[in-house]
Amino acid sequence: MRTISIISALVIFHLCISFPLAAQDGQSSYAFRLTPSIGFLWGQGEEIVFQEHPGNSNPYTSQLLWDFKPLIYLGFDLEFTPRNPWEKSGFHAGFSLKYGLPLKTGIVENSDWLSPTESFLTHYSEHDAFSRSSLEDLLSGYGTFILDLSIGYSWAINNRLWLRAYGDLSYKRFSGMSRDGYYQYGPNLSSSPGNYIAWNPDFEKINYSGRAIAYLQSWTIISPGAAIGVNLSKHFSLSSHTLISPIIFGKCKDEHFSRGDIFWDSLFGGLYFRLGAELNYAWNHKITYSLSTAWMNLKDARGDTTIYQQIGPAFFVPDNAGGGFSFWDISLSVKYTF
Repeated sequence: MRTISIISALVIFHLCISFPLAAQDGQSSYAFRLTPSIGFLWGQGEEIVFQEHPGNSNPYTSQLLWDFKPLIYLGFDLEFTPRNPWEKSGFHAGFSLKYGLPLKTGIVENSDWLSPTESFLTHYSEHDAFSRSSLEDLLSGYGTFILDLSIGYSWAINNRLWLRAYGDLSYKRFSGMSRDGYYQYGPNLSSSPGNYIAWNPDFEKINYSGRAIAYLQSWTIISPGAAIGVNLSKHFSLSSHTLISPIIFGKCKDEHFSRGDIFWDSLFGGLYFRLGAELNYAWNHKITYSLSTAWMNLKDARGDTTIYQQIGPAFFVPDNAGGGFSFWDISLSVKYTF
């Protein structure tokens, strides 16, 4: 009964706001646009410790892959933009927030190549991964969200085409907690590094219970961008955008509960790339439904690590950390223009 009531309320709300309103005569050439959305990210975050042993040809000492498969989010956008970009050139400004829900997102894989002389994998563990997105997480410096601010200028080329150049400031924070799972260390658990053997999938799986690793990745990215829009018909339009930048600042935190150590990485540089497309259906001059997809990738960021030990002093390791991510972003939204 409660579900029927909620659905009825949504239908009534939709009919109220989408009922044809007064003619557009006298409207400003600019408009505000509010856009609630729901969507998901599908991909992985990555953290790297580069090889510390000159006799090991593998580029990594350790790699952490954190699933977001999927990370479901709720979004909200606010734009100030030309009301009809095919007819009016002008400035464009936008604010976008996507907040991840605190749900299971897949697994986290931890792989190590610890032999001082050989390049084979020596240790592997796997745990269930969960997004940290509760209010308590947010207030304690975690939380999972993406925040974008953009400003630019749109040119109306003709009644079917517009172009836009803009700058984008993005802050992306991905937080997770891993639990339970297993590790496969085989005889390497008790051997000295010089006697490690290659990891084998037949190694015994030792079950692990409880919290394993708390994970935080935050990125600040400044990007130039370009977009294009095509008016397909009275109701349908299509747009695409791209962003690319080497201006990247990252912070990564790993907290390993089994041994009590905390790793803080400060990362810089690399390359960020985003390519997206959006299909729009205009219900009327106020309401537009949209289906969006984008691929975003950040790679080759590199920097330093500070390790805080449970026993003993903290110490600094220069130029041995790396990180990045790769995600598909798919969403449905309703745009309300006023």
